[in-house]
Amino acid sequence: MDEALALALKGRNAVQPNPLVGAIIVQGDAVVGRGYHARYGGPHAEEMALAEAGTRAAGSTVYVTLEPCAAAYPGKNRPPCAPALIAAGVSRVVTAIADPNPRVSGKGLQLLSAAGITVELGIRADEATYMNRGFLHWMRTGRPYVLAKEAQTRDGYDAASLAGERWFTSDRARKWVHQLRAQAGAILIGRGTALADDPALTVRDAEGSHPLRVVLDSDNRLPKNLKLFSDNLAPTLVFSGTAATPRPAGWEQVVVDRTPAGLDLRQVLEELGRRKVTLLLVEGGPRVHRSFMAAELVQEVCIVRANVAADSAVRNRPDLKSALNLPQGWPLRKIGAELPESILMAHQPLNSAVARTGGTAKI
Repeated sequence: MDEALALALKGRNAVQPNPLVGAIIVQGDAVVGRGYHARYGGPHAEEMALAEAGTRAAGSTVYVTLEPCAAAYPGKNRPPCAPALIAAGVSRVVTAIADPNPRVSGKGLQLLSAAGITVELGIRADEATYMNRGFLHWMRTGRPYVLAKEAQTRDGYDAASLAGERWFTSDRARKWVHQLRAQAGAILIGRGTALADDPALTVRDAEGSHPLRVVLDSDNRLPKNLKLFSDNLAPTLVFSGTAATPRPAGWEQVVVDRTPAGLDLRQVLEELGRRKVTLLLVEGGPRVHRSFMAAELVQEVCIVRANVAADSAVRNRPDLKSALNLPQGWPLRKIGAELPESILMAHQPLNSAVARTGGTAKI
């Protein structure tokens, strides 16, 4: 299963809104087939692995990170995998997690079991759940999984507070962030960050497509000569409280309700969910982060903490202090040990049913 998980990760910059899936077919002590979902609309992991295994799949054990699909349905353009596994004559299927898609969930495993195939569920469930956290959250809620990212000083102030210092993190740390961007379906900032930085919000130094660029601009006050509106590198979506006049050219606007705290962020997320954004990277400044945290709409936090301190003028501004305070019970981990910065990540507890039981289940 570890190898299947590693294979699945190869598709992480190319499969949204589909899940990451890897499959390994084992005959005796030998791996006879490998596959992963490499791109949206492309072959499924089991499909690739069966093609490589050929007749050697008969009597084999298949390790797959997500439940095999049971049947075709509108919008699905690949043949279902569970019937293909049955036709190949496999004898055992080990799955990390069930598919949350109501058109699929449980049906693939039931079909395999009814055909006399031994089915096990729950091996490496935590790893597979985290890998597909965007897809799982989107399927469950209709909204994207929100990952709030902040470059931070060592004393806990947002990077935007360092006036005049455009880059204060290393090249390697910025490359790591662009790899994170490549996995997102959209990147969101507020008007303040758009004005201060004029960012492109594109993917550089990493393989992958540019994500949808999202800006919160309540009163349509952003100048339209910003890169977001003029570089034509990626689509830009603006959320506002009122419609722009004249109608925007080269970018799209969605009007949402206002609340006492600003734009209705739930409506923002619901619209992005309708556009099949499964993972949203929020890169906005402290005000945007504070709004998302206060509304309890953040599922994960990423802090890139550099070895640079804010000056006394900044430290006297409490509004510039990081808003990414971790909710109770979120596990904190440090990654990127080879970087000069500390990269800290924390996420909500995994809620896979199998993960909660701490074991495996046979079906």
